[in-house]
Amino acid sequence: MNDKKTAARLNSIGKAAFINYFHVLSDNKITDQQKINVLMKQYDYDGAAMRVSFYNQISKANQIREALKIIENAKRVDKSIRKRASDLIRNF
Repeated sequence: MNDKKTAARLNSIGKAAFINYFHVLSDNKITDQQKINVLMKQYDYDGAAMRVSFYNQISKANQIREALKIIENAKRVDKSIRKRASDLIRNF
């Protein structure tokens, strides 16, 4: 996956959602359906399923760090989200 595809998938998830749900999306101990159920607290089923699917595509392409860097450098993303992305990069 190239940077443009990573950025497109990240935009589909939403940069804030990627960070806010990173602990859920990145947890390999829970199923995709369980992840969808958690995301359904904020999104409808289709929106939650789409976010899980796009996260999985980014993950399978080993582009998590790149996605976090995109968020860290995003100009139109809240400062607290950018900081959390920076923290995740250091701990990833």
